[in-house]
Formats: sequence, C-alpha cells, structure tokens
Amino acid sequence: MSKFIDHPEEYVSEENGPTFLKLPPLRMAILGPTGSGKTLHGRQIANQFDLIHVSFRQLLQDVMMRSM
Repeated sequence: MSKFIDHPEEYVSEENGPTFLKLPPLRMAILGPTGSGKTLHGRQIANQFDLIHVSFRQLLQDVMMRSM
C-alpha cells in the first residue's frame, strides 16, 4: 500500500483513461477462536462481494501433500 501512496501514477492505466486505477487486489484475513464462524463468514463475504475464498487449512494440506 505504501508503494501506491508514494507513486500513485504507476497504478494509472493510460489505455483506460487517467481515472482508471489498477489497484492491488483485496486481501483479507479473518481471525478468531475455534468455532467462532470464521469459515462461514469468510465464505459469505466472498460470495457477497464476488471474491475468492481461500481456506488456509486446506491450502496448507494441499502443499504438504505435494511435498510428500
């Protein structure tokens, strides 16, 4: 984010006009204790805003399985 603040002109696309910004992708982490609804709310937010939901636990398992 600091790169954007320091040099916003790098994120302006000339082909789409000076008002179109190529913003960095949105990233969000939901933290909380076991059973607090992190996965449920993460999926709901992803669906509502047309985002991709990534389950860290599933991602970690996939990476570990590939390394075996």
